[in-house]
Amino acid sequence: VELFLEGLEAGTGAIDETHLQKAAASLWRGMRSCRNRQAYLNLVAGKYCIALQSTHLTKFVEELTVGRNVRVDVPDEVVCIDERLCNLILDNALSNAFKHGHPKHPDVQLSIQVSQCIPSPDKAQLTATVTNVSHPARPAVTPEYVAKVLAGEAQLGPTTSAISDRIGLQHSFMAAE
Repeated sequence: VELFLEGLEAGTGAIDETHLQKAAASLWRGMRSCRNRQAYLNLVAGKYCIALQSTHLTKFVEELTVGRNVRVDVPDEVVCIDERLCNLILDNALSNAFKHGHPKHPDVQLSIQVSQCIPSPDKAQLTATVTNVSHPARPAVTPEYVAKVLAGEAQLGPTTSAISDRIGLQHSFMAAE
């Protein structure tokens, strides 16, 4: 796919490349998911080592959302984060927003706010919010339902997505801790 896209950039073809770009983005997301799987295993085993690094937020979010129709509102700042853990959490949240949102118009948005921590001005707190348009045939997600999912007590029902394993939410909360 990438070789074909490079050929288009060199002027060897005149085809709408949108679908190929989305396919390439999906392939990259798939490779990132494979790397994330190892991080999930290490998290569950209690062996994950946090690796903080300076990260340009807009570039990080751009790579996270490439090939997805996501509106973003992210400050143009460099912050110190564990990119793997943030990727695990945000990728799962975005996937859920599409998977469980409106089937035709999910209108997914990711916003991140950076606020200084008091009393440590050299540290910052990131608040990420993923929103979508809810699926009209499913009940609203409540804090009580999330608590049941995290405890492994949520029952699969007729309104539950057939492709949901409900594990991602548990691992995302584990990563956030």
